Amino acid sequence: MDFTVIGIARGLNKDEIIASFEAVIKGGINNLEITMNSKDADKIIKDSVAHFKNRALIGAGTVITMEEMDRALIAGAGFIVSPVLNIEMVRYLSKNKIPVYPGAFSPTEIYSAWDAGATMVKVFPVSRAGGAFYIKDVKAPLDTIKLLACGGVTLDNLKDYIECGTDGIALGNQLFDKTYIKNRDYVKLTQRAEEYIKILKETFNK
Repeated sequence: MDFTVIGIARGLNKDEIIASFEAVIKGGINNLEITMNSKDADKIIKDSVAHFKNRALIGAGTVITMEEMDRALIAGAGFIVSPVLNIEMVRYLSKNKIPVYPGAFSPTEIYSAWDAGATMVKVFPVSRAGGAFYIKDVKAPLDTIKLLACGGVTLDNLKDYIECGTDGIALGNQLFDKTYIKNRDYVKLTQRAEEYIKILKETFNK
């Protein structure tokens, strides 16, 4: 199954990050992003990389500037995700063989991101663009470009995204439910991750 799933942790402290990541790794998701606009993001990325060595790939998200990119890489981030298209950043990361997922919205932005060397283009916010069927429409003429859907992918519509040609998804609150985390109900985070993986397997294997 050649499909990318990234879990996005935003605004969590180190203890919450470690416990939450442990939970979703157990559920089958091991590409995990810590956003750079979280408090102490640099240190949490560094500590998480060390803690989850060989068990998960820890990346940095909400990376907008080259300075933020440098900080994330110094901290040990294994991939970079951005809500915007910074051509200089994409070209640098692509040249250095570091996975990069820049954000784009329109077909022109999507093509520009891919042409600059994106590993996959993050269509964000995909729910505002028209959801799964927007992916399908973009894929019609731009069928060689890999698209990562972010911003509204749920258990209810995941199958639609897959069937419309999505190459990957990024999950924030849909995976890291703040109520579960606040209540330290990490078993439910594992179950949520398992539910996403189950739908993926069932859809691809049907």
